[in-house]
Amino acid sequence: MSGAIEHFLRERSSEIRTVEDLKNCLARYPDTDEGNVELAVYLWGYRLWTRAQRLRGIVDYFSGLGITTIDGLQGLARTSTFEGFQGKVKGLGPAIYKWLVMRLGVETVKPDVHVLRFVARAAGRPVSEAEAVEGLEEAARRLDIKANLLDWSIWEHERGSP
Repeated sequence: MSGAIEHFLRERSSEIRTVEDLKNCLARYPDTDEGNVELAVYLWGYRLWTRAQRLRGIVDYFSGLGITTIDGLQGLARTSTFEGFQGKVKGLGPAIYKWLVMRLGVETVKPDVHVLRFVARAAGRPVSEAEAVEGLEEAARRLDIKANLLDWSIWEHERGSP
């Protein structure tokens, strides 16, 4: 488990239990670089202001859709596509979109740098994010394993590679 998640669970999970709790927390900090640094430190124990800024965008996006529960998020994750999500939250591209839907139970892989590098080496040429996702989802089906397990295995392999 990451240090950010551990920090949140230890320090903030008792006070931030609902979307409304989260919105109230966000409102206490200005939506500026400095305010987002303070928010990131408060929530996760580190200074990455861009994640706090993106969290604000995600909360606004889902709230605008009327989604305020985990069931609502999971339903959207099962039926949404990146194309429908693209451009809705500043700074969120295909890899983060796939990471989010994976966290909500969708069997897929995220086209991060590790996956793209692995698939490009296997294919002997550069690949697009869509090609990497489609190819690895098909490989997972043929291997009869979960796509997210394949994603994790590739990540671990690439992380250990020179």
